[in-house]
Amino acid sequence: MIDSSRNTFFSMVSPVFNEENTIRELVDRIIKSFHDSGLLFNKKWEFLLVDDGSSDQSFEVILQLMRKYPGLVKGIRHKRNYGQGQALKTGFYCAEGSIIGMIDSDLEKLPEDTPKLLKEFLDKDCDIVCSFIKNKNLVSKIGNRVCQFLFKHKVKQIGANQMIVHSRFVRRVNFVGNDQRYFLPIAVSLGATKIGEVLTTYKLRKYNKSNYNIYIKMIQGLPEMLLLKRRIKQKFYSIPVCEEYSKRFEIILSERIYS
Repeated sequence: MIDSSRNTFFSMVSPVFNEENTIRELVDRIIKSFHDSGLLFNKKWEFLLVDDGSSDQSFEVILQLMRKYPGLVKGIRHKRNYGQGQALKTGFYCAEGSIIGMIDSDLEKLPEDTPKLLKEFLDKDCDIVCSFIKNKNLVSKIGNRVCQFLFKHKVKQIGANQMIVHSRFVRRVNFVGNDQRYFLPIAVSLGATKIGEVLTTYKLRKYNKSNYNIYIKMIQGLPEMLLLKRRIKQKFYSIPVCEEYSKRFEIILSERIYS
């Protein structure tokens, strides 16, 4: 159920690391696709771009987008590179919407698919809607099978990086390490029961290679999943981020720059 007490209906969050060539296109296409869908008509929403210590001109592009879409696009900058998971954690904490969407900024996932996920979320009153793709590479297939076995979930792709989720399952949750790869089992451990899936499109990167390497994921995968299972068993994610930590997180870790 949507929290009607919140003024902002929807927050889109995207982590950015050295993506000066893609983020302008990403934002333009996401905004156009939501406009064309009519899903957010007369609803307040925001697009948060979290620059994870980029060394290129990514944040300058974000500032330009904030001027192009005042009040809609918002920029957050990490003082150094903390990793994709921390960038998402920052975005979730700063997001004001009762529904939160997530997409990587590298254009490997089709921006136009995002409204499809939101429609599924709203039509079926879901807690979380995950994307999945066909013809995944062997590494992804093996990782997904192991994850399905460990966490007893039958969704087609557990480690989806394009999804829609109710804010209560991510905003104050103390994600650690690479937990961004396992939002679904974490959300389920916090009470999510209504899970949707939408087939989405995967495209090869238009510009530089991914900054979050698939082979690193493969090496880290099994130890990460075993530690995650242990944390879930210990109800680690049921302990909210404390207020004092949240304040320190916002002031020291990030520079929030809003229009």
